[in-house]
Amino acid sequence: MSGPDDLIPGKQLEKAAADVATDAGKSLVRGIARTLGAATAEWTAKREARADAARKAVETQAELDRANALTDARRSAELSEVEHQTKLEAAKRRADRMLLEMAHEQRNFEEITKAALSFIEGEPSDSEAGDLDEDWLFRFAGFAEQISDRDLQKIWGRVLRSASIKGKQKLSAASLFQLSLIEKKAALDFEKFCKAFVSFGIFPAHEKVYEKNALGIDIRVLQEHGLIQEMHPNSLQMNDVRFELGNKQPSMGFSLLHEAFALTNKGAEIANAIFGQELAPLSDEDQDSYLQDIITDMLRGYETVLVMPRASRHYFILFRPGEASPLPDGILNAVRADGEVSDRLGRLLGWAVSRYPITIHENSNSASV
Repeated sequence: MSGPDDLIPGKQLEKAAADVATDAGKSLVRGIARTLGAATAEWTAKREARADAARKAVETQAELDRANALTDARRSAELSEVEHQTKLEAAKRRADRMLLEMAHEQRNFEEITKAALSFIEGEPSDSEAGDLDEDWLFRFAGFAEQISDRDLQKIWGRVLRSASIKGKQKLSAASLFQLSLIEKKAALDFEKFCKAFVSFGIFPAHEKVYEKNALGIDIRVLQEHGLIQEMHPNSLQMNDVRFELGNKQPSMGFSLLHEAFALTNKGAEIANAIFGQELAPLSDEDQDSYLQDIITDMLRGYETVLVMPRASRHYFILFRPGEASPLPDGILNAVRADGEVSDRLGRLLGWAVSRYPITIHENSNSASV
């Protein structure tokens, strides 16, 4: 629960700064105090003075107008007073709004700075102070003070953390601006995209990926932000498996194949600043669901899907659309036991054998269903 000090600008940030022990954390505190502390205090004082001056001018002018109004005709004075009072009230509201905006922006920036200090202090072994120059801090603060959503504040806190540590990513001015345009849904989708990228080594896709995908990611929005780009490789190469598509089914007609997506340079820069090496892969359940979605869509449009385990020199697997029939006894277990099929691919095969006709080839010998 908040106490009286929590309402005073800077108090919570002072408390967070008091517990800093790492070099990077201390450097960030010094940078904020040197570059933004005094400058912000001066800026705040000027805005407060301007707001107070506006109030005094309004009140002084109001008294003069009332005195002058006494010399006019009563009817004219009454009409003038109503019109002028309306302007006075509008001016007062503007002055009040200026102060409220200042307090709101200051709280946003302090929350982001507190988050950055927390992240830095959580990694004491990897927190050698980086180079935080004044221009970058001012630019960062200008964007950060507009961020009020808690989840987005954590993202901006990670960006500030990364810039504060030597050897970590410091976002360019263009990337800071781009990040400021990203709303919460797109930010969460970007995190899921990056998790999928870590999980698969690429972001596999299919022809319906813009309309719907198992992860619920709005691919088009991420493209519009310049974070990801299409790829059209000859085969869909992932960490543990390669997919190759056969002929397109005649009934499907012509369409563009979106086989994969990757990060753009700007997307990689932002991802490195936010996540670094800390991003966990998707859960097994999400990975399985997404790959099942990929296979299902591929077999709607193509006559075959060739699956090549990356570690295997002995097997390749052919998927076809149609009704499933059982594999010969032991063949799937033999492939799994050979150690050349990953657990994830093994789960995918276990799912597929009850849905599609599959042929597993071993050294040019076919065990077909």
